[in-house]
Amino acid sequence: MKKKLLLMLVLLMSGCVNQEEPESDPAYCSFDSDECLANSDEYETFINESDVFIEITMQEAIDMFENQESCILYFGFPDCPWCIEALPIMEEAAKENDKNIYYVQTRDEERNLIYTDEEKTAILSYVGQFEDTDDEGNVALFVPLVVVVEDGEALSGHVGTIEGHDAHERQMNEDEQDQLKGIYVEMFSK
Repeated sequence: MKKKLLLMLVLLMSGCVNQEEPESDPAYCSFDSDECLANSDEYETFINESDVFIEITMQEAIDMFENQESCILYFGFPDCPWCIEALPIMEEAAKENDKNIYYVQTRDEERNLIYTDEEKTAILSYVGQFEDTDDEGNVALFVPLVVVVEDGEALSGHVGTIEGHDAHERQMNEDEQDQLKGIYVEMFSK
């Protein structure tokens, strides 16, 4: 437990190289932007050492919808400071509800998108109702995105951390962390 707490502190203390505020809602990162930078080594270690997260590809997530499976999906990437802050809270909520979370990494180590336009269109057809629009008015993919799927239908979803939190400016305080955990617990307990 001490190891995980130390890791969480390191993750939370990781700074952003680019301090420009995103033009969209500051409560989440865009899959399609280069605005989010943080330390990815600790993130990958956390994902790999957690007994909650199961890494899958974007196509495998799409297949889960098409095969009418039930699961919890998390879309994110290591350089997203919102993802870094949400990850341990998400894990804690999942453990409390005895759930696994399927993790879909959306960017590689060089920060390149690792899904195709076709995959993006397909996944948006299932989760688009939880997303926002980009500057051109198109539904965009933002992270962290957590979606509860039952029998191939997205029942609930949450994008970002909490309203008013900008990970480029500050870390979530304890009340905000509790609020985010409450959102996840409510989603995962259904």
